[in-house]
Amino acid sequence: HDTTDCAIFNSTRGKKPNYELYAVSNHFGSLEFGHYTAFAKTKDDAWYHFDDTSTSKVVSEGSLVSRASYILFYKRKQAACASTFSKTEMKQRERKEKRKLKNGHTIQKNGDKVYRSYQWNVRH
Repeated sequence: HDTTDCAIFNSTRGKKPNYELYAVSNHFGSLEFGHYTAFAKTKDDAWYHFDDTSTSKVVSEGSLVSRASYILFYKRKQAACASTFSKTEMKQRERKEKRKLKNGHTIQKNGDKVYRSYQWNVRH
């Protein structure tokens, strides 16, 4: 089974899929002007802070999310499918998820899925 479908199926049975924070975009200032910084997690699980001309390793992960946090980036961790899920149950879940997404737009790039709602598309 595809692990994405399994994670969706598990979430409806009371098993929430696990998400991992991997980046944070920060904005300081007002709507007219401001300054952006970012935090990002490397493949070796180290966090770094990026500011215009400097990069530094983050000592405390407690400082990653703050009032300045503008966008949080998450990725779903791999979910294991239980062999007890029948093909029929998986197909039903898949159809239900497709119906929920019909008013939005899903983009798939490099294996990652990004969902943009209908409202987001109208506003932007």
